[in-house]
Amino acid sequence: MYNPEQVAATHLEADGIGYGDFAKRYAFTYADMTSKVFGVPVDAGSLVVSVRFLVTVAFEGGGAEDLSVGDSASATNWLGANDLAATQYSFGNSIAGGETNAPGKYYSAKDYIIVTATSDAALTAGAGILEVVYSGYGTGPAREQVTP
Repeated sequence: MYNPEQVAATHLEADGIGYGDFAKRYAFTYADMTSKVFGVPVDAGSLVVSVRFLVTVAFEGGGAEDLSVGDSASATNWLGANDLAATQYSFGNSIAGGETNAPGKYYSAKDYIIVTATSDAALTAGAGILEVVYSGYGTGPAREQVTP
């Protein structure tokens, strides 16, 4: 079973900085995947600025293991197979990749961030941490525009 954990912005509202990004972190294993797929919901109106994935236990399934991260539009629009290996401690960050959603994506309707594994046979091992980074723009106090 995955374990969602929200990581708060690293500032105080009293500092006058109310637009910090925040992340939701999901730890899961191959046993949490259905047909080699693991998904987490994204609410309508969300602006996802990046997706990161860390393989904590290598994914194994009879050879030719690969991972990608996408959504309902494409299985690879956050992290393609060339951005993320299935080996232990492999790390992928969508900001560094050249995939469709590298600059971020606004979700006008509910969707899912989806991790897809491919292999020659059924998965027998594997675990990872998926981190979805949301824009915090507009969540803090209003700021006054200062003109010098």
